[in-house]
Amino acid sequence: MSQTFEGAQPKVVKGKQKFRDTANYSTADDEDVDERKALNIMYDKRVFRGNTHNVNLLKQNLTPAQKEELRIKAEKEKKKVEMIKQQLIEFKNSKKKETPYDLRPLPPARIEVNLTEFLTEQNKFKPEEETVKTQTDEFVARPPTPKYVPKKTGINKMTEIGDYDLFDYDREV
Repeated sequence: MSQTFEGAQPKVVKGKQKFRDTANYSTADDEDVDERKALNIMYDKRVFRGNTHNVNLLKQNLTPAQKEELRIKAEKEKKKVEMIKQQLIEFKNSKKKETPYDLRPLPPARIEVNLTEFLTEQNKFKPEEETVKTQTDEFVARPPTPKYVPKKTGINKMTEIGDYDLFDYDREV
């Protein structure tokens, strides 16, 4: 048994230029109009037209077979997401490398020996202690902190004017 499809026949496309001729720019061919329609979303057959406010109500009017198909599709999607999450966790665990910060110190390899008995004098008498009283001077009050003067910046320049160089009153009057 063989089937044949005699619906829409494939369209033969002519060899087109990769750019438009500026001389023919003002004239519009039928192919150019078709191309513009194909790029326009208003002419796209995949775009849903009409009211989308009650799209959820459409799901209530499904047949039991359609509902079962939707449920199976949702379960497959959920399993797929869980599998991807599991693969991601396994990938992260396999990629984890041990760093020097992850290493823990081992227990000491030898027993510690207490040497204080050998390093300190044993059975010696305490030396005699005496208590002596002394008197110290009173604390001198701290001098007041001088006022803060910021450090000079820049270069200082000045003009030296000697006596009678600027203005001689007797001569000027």
